[in-house]
Amino acid sequence: MTQAERRRLMVEGGWVVAGQILSALGVLLGLRVLTSLLSPHVFGEVVLVSGIVLMAEGLAAGPLMQAVLRYYPEAAATNRVEVLRAATMKYLNRSTLLTGVFCLIGFLLYSQFTPLSPWIGPLTVALLVVDVLRQHEITLLNSARCQRIAALWVAADVWARPILAWAMITVTGPTVMATLTGYVGASLTLLLLLAPWRIRSKVPSYKERTGGTCSASHGREWSSIQKQIELNEQQLGKCLTRYAVPLIPLGVINWITDQADRFLIGALIGAEQAGIYAALYGLVSRPFLMAGGALELWMRPVYHEALLSRSGVREKRILQVWLRAILSIGIVGTIIFGIWQEGIAALLLAEPYRVASWLMPWIAAGYGLLLIANLYGRVCYANHDTKAVFVAETTGSVASLIAAAYGVVQFGIAGAAYAVPVYFGAQLIVARVLAHRAEGRGGASVWVGERASA
Repeated sequence: MTQAERRRLMVEGGWVVAGQILSALGVLLGLRVLTSLLSPHVFGEVVLVSGIVLMAEGLAAGPLMQAVLRYYPEAAATNRVEVLRAATMKYLNRSTLLTGVFCLIGFLLYSQFTPLSPWIGPLTVALLVVDVLRQHEITLLNSARCQRIAALWVAADVWARPILAWAMITVTGPTVMATLTGYVGASLTLLLLLAPWRIRSKVPSYKERTGGTCSASHGREWSSIQKQIELNEQQLGKCLTRYAVPLIPLGVINWITDQADRFLIGALIGAEQAGIYAALYGLVSRPFLMAGGALELWMRPVYHEALLSRSGVREKRILQVWLRAILSIGIVGTIIFGIWQEGIAALLLAEPYRVASWLMPWIAAGYGLLLIANLYGRVCYANHDTKAVFVAETTGSVASLIAAAYGVVQFGIAGAAYAVPVYFGAQLIVARVLAHRAEGRGGASVWVGERASA
């Protein structure tokens, strides 16, 4: 690695870390504001609705975003980012429409049997659409290693949502509707304001290709170029489909792993206990996810570039650095929540949510294991073994259902926390075995024809 490459890597890492710190502060501030404005029951409902949006987003966009991350280096190397964008959007539009329709129908039916407002259904679909579009643009920015814009966008969204939710709650009252309206308005505003910074590759016009002339030979050449672009888009669409299909169930699987415990608590104990557990869970998990996410945003594009260049030594070095950093985060984070759990809860949560702060170390230990499991999952993604990712995360999901259900029945809200290291530990074991098997497989180029600047 040259000195210029090291300097670029350090600058990118600085922006990723700065963005994650700003995002973490925004999350903590938002959690404090919302738990102060909303009762545990209303906050629990917001968490449950947000969980459904998260599942829908995972179904609609999650698999395709993994494919974008994997194939972007090749697209950039051949100046075909627009081909990648067009092929992705074609499938993304369909999946978002289908998922949104199911969400809307589900909420409209649910509202007939509960006091929940039927307008929450359209709001949920609107939140899904803006989240999917935002995720697509940020994924392209991360893939292109434009970490400054990506970090500022994510941080701005994290800060804007609770601020606008607070404004809506002040005007209309502490309801689920007001909170969700604030979320939608904040993300949509940022999506419109930051549209000029989207990642694009320059696609030459007919005039640029022909030098301003319009001869028959130039027309035939341009027609050939257009056909080549369409062929590349079709070929890439097939590759995206093959890569993403095994990942489609992960939207539900990840939702079960991340959200099912609070639904179990809500069903067996009540929405108030679900709200208390969700506040604790979010407070503990967020720093781990942000730290792990920062490392991934920083290291994963570099790792993919090393794979593309077939630099085995560089691949191993990047993975070693990545793993050591993840281990450090897990150990330090668990120690911090183990020692200062009461002080952290007193500082960042309103009084009604602090009663179960002693459960924080259990959740922290589980998330330390999850970060390591996610790293091995990224190795499988990079080597095109998406079936291995499906198997590992399905293991974690099934284990979470069994462990959380048993824990809640036996120990109440505490049982859900006890279960966290159990199911993430199971996922880690399977992910490690499958990553070792997948490592080094790589994959062929997805592009058809010559490496032209189409």
